[in-house]
Amino acid sequence: MPGGTTSGFAGWAITVLAMMIGISPDGVWGVLAGAFCGSVIFIGSARDYGIWQKRWYAMVSFVIGLLFAKAVAHGVSSIVSRVIPGFECPLGIGAAIGSVIGVGLLLWLQTMSKNPTDLIGTIKGGKK
Repeated sequence: MPGGTTSGFAGWAITVLAMMIGISPDGVWGVLAGAFCGSVIFIGSARDYGIWQKRWYAMVSFVIGLLFAKAVAHGVSSIVSRVIPGFECPLGIGAAIGSVIGVGLLLWLQTMSKNPTDLIGTIKGGKK
């Protein structure tokens, strides 16, 4: 059963394990755990890909989460702090969000690159 309940269980198990060991969400281990959890979430939701594609996307998602953890955490902090003053997003959460969104954005750009005129029209706001 690819992408079924086992993916959800893996994410839950990693979260519980991280809480049990006491991983700080702002430390290096928190960023690693966040990037890994984000890649598990992305792969769990990607149903149209084969096993090898899912493995590559998991690795790419993990690396994107590591690279963009700080930028995404800063972006989330700036957005949420408008509603909750003084809010600061942990780097681990930034890594998880970045790894989920990063590969999805890359796949969307890959799809749009097949017809560049559609991409330009979408950017200008003409075609939806």
